[in-house]
Amino acid sequence: MDAEIGLKAVEHLLGMFTAARMRLATEVSRCEECESYSIVGGTCSHCGWTDESYEPPVYVALSEEERERRLSTPCTPSSDISTFMTPEDLQRSGRRDARAVPGPPEGAQQRLTVTNEDQSGTENQAVDL
Repeated sequence: MDAEIGLKAVEHLLGMFTAARMRLATEVSRCEECESYSIVGGTCSHCGWTDESYEPPVYVALSEEERERRLSTPCTPSSDISTFMTPEDLQRSGRRDARAVPGPPEGAQQRLTVTNEDQSGTENQAVDL
C-alpha cells in the first residue's frame, strides 16, 4: 500500500511539472477587444475578434514508410508497467522487509476473541483458527 501511495504521488508530481512546463512554453493569448481567453485559431470565439499576427502551425504529413517505421517499435504505456513483486521474487532477491511481523509457526492454532454486543450486554466468544 505504501508503494502505491508513493507511486501515485510521484506520478502526480511529474504530471504537474509537465503541465506547468507546457504552459510556460506556450504563449497565452487574450482577445484585445473583450479580454477573453477563448481564442481558437486566432479568432475570439466570444466576440469574433481576429488576431492578425496569428500563424497556424505547420502540419507535416508522414510518408507511409515513416509511419510504418514508427509503428514497428512496440510501445508500452506507463499504465501497463507493474511494480508487483511476488513472494518468490522477494525470496530470490534475498531482501526482507524490516517491518515484517513473523506469523505463527506452521501447524500452530490461533485463538481469536469475538465480541458480540446486544441489548442484554457484552458476550465474548473464543474461536480457534
